[in-house]
Amino acid sequence: MIAILGIDGLEYEYVIEFECTHLMQKSFGKTDISLFSTPLTVVLWTSFLTGRNTEKEVPADPWSFRVSPEETFFSYFEQWKAIDVPGFTYDTEKHARERELMRKYFYGEADI
Repeated sequence: MIAILGIDGLEYEYVIEFECTHLMQKSFGKTDISLFSTPLTVVLWTSFLTGRNTEKEVPADPWSFRVSPEETFFSYFEQWKAIDVPGFTYDTEKHARERELMRKYFYGEADI
């Protein structure tokens, strides 16, 4: 079994500096985003999954963009699971609800 843990916005240098060995595992690295004119989350994730630069394919509303499993490296595996991956399994409604709850919490409007 192979597991890929991708953390959006993770500061790679801090993983090294603070010796976060549980994030490093056997193989670890970072994506070179200098190849992208605008490094949007959806573009980076779908480019990683497909192995190609998807920047020109992403519409004005990037959160609506999806790639299919057949376009990704998942097509090489019989079984796989992807949880909350932008441009692949991202749940727009769930995240809208989470953002609204966070806003309410930070503005003291949460009904806790």
